[in-house]
Amino acid sequence: MTAVKQRVEDSDIDPNFKYELANILGEKALLHCFQCGTCTSSCPVADDVDIKPHQVIGMTLLGLKGKLLQSKTIWLCAACLECAENCPRGVRSFYLQSVLKNLAARANNLPEGIREEGEIILTTGLAIPISSGILKRREKLGLPDLTPPAAETFQKIAEVTGLASLLSKKGGKEK
Repeated sequence: MTAVKQRVEDSDIDPNFKYELANILGEKALLHCFQCGTCTSSCPVADDVDIKPHQVIGMTLLGLKGKLLQSKTIWLCAACLECAENCPRGVRSFYLQSVLKNLAARANNLPEGIREEGEIILTTGLAIPISSGILKRREKLGLPDLTPPAAETFQKIAEVTGLASLLSKKGGKEK
């Protein structure tokens, strides 16, 4: 994938962003990244994203909050932790991207597919609803009937944590 060069304006920069994220992460390693690219070279999805892991860190350090929170890249992390295990400075890119996802969701930049998945979980209590095909295969294999979890429990947790309001906001980005 070729890099797309974009012009950065002064108004795009939040000079405190890196400090806010370092505080949220509870560590200062982020501030010591020297852009060696080890996180990118160990990332299994680096070839499939438009902003590489080291670039996410670099953009964070530059204060490009808006561009990062609107990026599809932060939602594509495989959560394998290879970046954190291999970083010579102890930067935990996976955790950074998790925080960026949370901030993006609060800014209503939640991809529509993730919003839909969350709504399914709140409605059914399952990430994948029980289909008639699943029930038939279970019966054929002699497995017991499935009892779906009480969706009310998930709904209550979503209400208390604020997840329900994030999912109810429309206008999510990429599917």
